[in-house]
Amino acid sequence: MIGNVLSLLVMWAVSAFLANRLYVIVRYRAINIKGITYSKAETPIMYWIEMVLLVFGLAMIGSIAVGMTLYYSGVLA
Repeated sequence: MIGNVLSLLVMWAVSAFLANRLYVIVRYRAINIKGITYSKAETPIMYWIEMVLLVFGLAMIGSIAVGMTLYYSGVLA
């Protein structure tokens, strides 16, 4: 039971972090990775590679978090 709750908390925390990063990237049109800024205007290839990775990561982790939440709450049992 405790392990299930902890895994759900971790999944939701990672999903929230990825959603926040995606919001910041879309708002400022730049990605800061390890002190290097990749902007949409200057380095569009790296910008779009990171955007695709974030979107797919958020979709994967978010869907797992939602599925686990529904399963443990009894909706999908």
